[in-house]
Amino acid sequence: MVPSRQQARTLSRGLGWFSLGLGLVELLAAKPLSRSVGLRGDVTLMRAYGLREIFTGIGLLRAEDPTPFVWARVAGDALDMVTLAPGLRTGERRGAAVALAAVAGVTLLDLACARSLSSATKAAAVDYSRRSGWPLPADEMRGAALVDFTPPRDMSTPPALRPLGTAQVGGTDGTTGNVGAIAANAANSANGVDSLPGSSGTVQGAPAPDGLAAPAGRGA
Repeated sequence: MVPSRQQARTLSRGLGWFSLGLGLVELLAAKPLSRSVGLRGDVTLMRAYGLREIFTGIGLLRAEDPTPFVWARVAGDALDMVTLAPGLRTGERRGAAVALAAVAGVTLLDLACARSLSSATKAAAVDYSRRSGWPLPADEMRGAALVDFTPPRDMSTPPALRPLGTAQVGGTDGTTGNVGAIAANAANSANGVDSLPGSSGTVQGAPAPDGLAAPAGRGA
């Protein structure tokens, strides 16, 4: 079973910590460990493998793309099995067999993780830079939606909210009139001034009472 991309990234971090721990053990306990797996006390080789594990673990934990380091673990696992195989012919066959079984299990885990990361990387490398999402070039698509577009009635500006002088509204008696004229007549009525019939907002007023000047803007 191949893990998903997210699972493989999480697994790679776990393998990174595992590599650090194994590398420290191989580095600090190289002599007893090499004897237990049938390496005949080859301390230098065991410490070299420990340094390799530490380097790989740091790479897995710090790299943005852990794929190369996971494949490095797969290669290291193969090298470990080649190194441990001769131990089956020594007096430490049991230790060598246990070590080989452990390395084989970890190798399967490393290989599944590496394959998942590699396949996800290839899938993400598809180039979509030339795709625009439009059926035609941008210059030909500009304004194409307005050719046969009619705004629905509920999306249009209501007549009463249009600029003064352009909207027509209906009266209670069934007649229609210009919004500007109707507004002017309403203001005149509120001020006690009657507009002449048929006026379009021009204020026509009665003469001012005796002794009072006519207000500015009102006819005599």
